[in-house]
Amino acid sequence: MVNTIDENRPGEWTSGAGNYIIIDHGSSEYSILAHLKRGSIAVTPGEKVQIGQFLGLSGNSGHAAMPHLHYHLQNSPRLFAGDGLPIRFRTYVANGIEIEQGELSWNQYVMNK
Repeated sequence: MVNTIDENRPGEWTSGAGNYIIIDHGSSEYSILAHLKRGSIAVTPGEKVQIGQFLGLSGNSGHAAMPHLHYHLQNSPRLFAGDGLPIRFRTYVANGIEIEQGELSWNQYVMNK
C-alpha cells in the first residue's frame, strides 16, 4: 500500500502506480487498485476488507493524466509483476444493458446497477 504520492496536474503525469492498494483474495489472486487520491486510503496493511467497504478515492497519482481507478487482478502480490487474471463482476450495467454476472469487454461504458 502507498498513500503519500501527490496528485498530478490534469494532463500531466509521473511514473508508476501512484497511491495503491493490493488485496490478497487467497488462491493466488491479488487485486490492485491504483492511482488513488493522496491520503484517501481508508484501510491499513493486513486489514481484512469486506464487500462494499470504502477503500479510498480515485485520484490522479502516478502514471495518470486524469483522475481514474486502475483495477487489475493478477496471480502475484508484487505490483504489476504477475499474470493478469479474468475478472467477473456482479450486477452492473454495460452500454445500457443490465448484467447479472459477467466479464467486461473493451470499450464498454460501465456503471453500477
